Parts: sequence; C-alpha cells; structure tokens
Amino acid sequence: EVEEATALELPMLQKNLVFLSTLTSLGTLVALLGTVLGMIKSFSSLGEEGGSGAAAELAVGISEALYNTALGIGTSSVALMMYNVFTTKIDAITYGIDESGFTLTQSFASQYK
Repeated sequence: EVEEATALELPMLQKNLVFLSTLTSLGTLVALLGTVLGMIKSFSSLGEEGGSGAAAELAVGISEALYNTALGIGTSSVALMMYNVFTTKIDAITYGIDESGFTLTQSFASQYK
C-alpha cells in the first residue's frame, strides 16, 4: 500500500537529520565549554599576577571565552536552520507521496467502477 511505501521511505529521508540535530546540541555545549575555559584562564591569570598587570591577561581570557561563545552559537544557529529546512523538505516529499498515492487510488477506483 501507499502508506507502507511512505513509511519505508521516511527513515531514509530522515537518516542524516540526526547529524544536524547533534551538531545543534554540541555547538551550544562547545560554546559553554569555551566560555568556562576562557573564564578559568582569566581568573587564573588574575590570581597568579596578584592584580598587577593582570588586566591584559584578563582581557585575553575574556576574549577567548567570547570567541568560543560566538562560534558555538553561530554553529548551532546554522545547524538548526538547516535542520528546519530539511525537515520542511521531507514533510513536503512525504505529502507529495501521500497525495500521489491518493490520486492513483482514486484513478483506479474510478476506472473499475
């Protein structure tokens, strides 16, 4: 039947969406990890220097944290957009398969009445 054919094709269409979903989640986690590591570096240099000349080291650490945050958020945003684009395309293909099956069924039904 048409429903069975659609059910068989759907996993093949969705097989690579797991990668985009995982990339979206990992991008956010990498951003958070980079932020934490940058802050650790900043406060470590502040503690080691004892406050003298630590402003430059603090700025470098904060800069590192912000770069990692921006990279992670950017990666997650792009992956999420692509995930949504492909999900929409898969929905359209599935709808097309269902519509074609219905049309074909109706055509056969009208011919053999």
